[in-house]
Amino acid sequence: MRFAARSFAVISTSSDALVRKSSKPASRACSFVPTSSRTRYQHPNVVPKTTFYYRVRDYFGTASSPVDIVLPDAPPGEDIEKLRHEWTEPRRLPMAAPIEAKPIRVASPAAAAGAPTDLKGIVKHSKGIHFTWTDRASDEQGYLLELRPEGAPEFGVVALIDPDMNSFGLITLPNEKHAAFRIRAFYYGPASNVAKATSGPEPVGTPPPKS
Repeated sequence: MRFAARSFAVISTSSDALVRKSSKPASRACSFVPTSSRTRYQHPNVVPKTTFYYRVRDYFGTASSPVDIVLPDAPPGEDIEKLRHEWTEPRRLPMAAPIEAKPIRVASPAAAAGAPTDLKGIVKHSKGIHFTWTDRASDEQGYLLELRPEGAPEFGVVALIDPDMNSFGLITLPNEKHAAFRIRAFYYGPASNVAKATSGPEPVGTPPPKS
C-alpha cells in the first residue's frame, strides 16, 4: 500500500476473518512508521485468500530523552524460560511525589510539558530490561516504547502500552544487545480512507504448518 508522507503514522488492519468472529471487530496496529522517509507498506506473512482492510493515521506526542543500554552476555547456565517475568507486564507504579499532569493535545511547545521524563532501564537478565518513567500526560491514548539498535539510523516502535502506565518490561532480540530507548506519550490523528486488498492463494510447495 502507498500513502502520503507525514512525520509519524500508524498502519492498522482488519480482515474478513475478524469480522466473522466478532460482532464488534476491531482493527489492530500492524506497524508504526516514521513516514517522512516512507510512503509504502508491505504486509508480510498474511493468511492466503483473505480480504484485509487498511488505514493510516498520524500520531503525535513528544518522546522522552533516550537512554543507552548495553545488555550483558548470558552467563553459563542461564535459562530465561525458567525465570520470573512479572516485571514485563504494563502497570502503574506509585509515584514518589504528586505530579500535575499536562495535556499533550495542544500546540507546541506547550505539548512538551506532558512528555514522559525520568526514563530508566534496569537490566534483569541477558535479554530483559525493565523500564520505568514518570507519567506527566493527562490525555494520552497510550505510550510507545521506541528502540534504536546501535548503528541504526532511526528509532522504531517495539511496544504499544496502555495510557496511564509507567512500568513495562521488554524481552529483546539478538540485534538489540546495545541500543538506545525512549518512551513517547501519544495520541492519534484522523484516520485515512480504508484500502481493501485480498491476498492470493498459498504458494505451491509451501510446507505444512508444524503441529
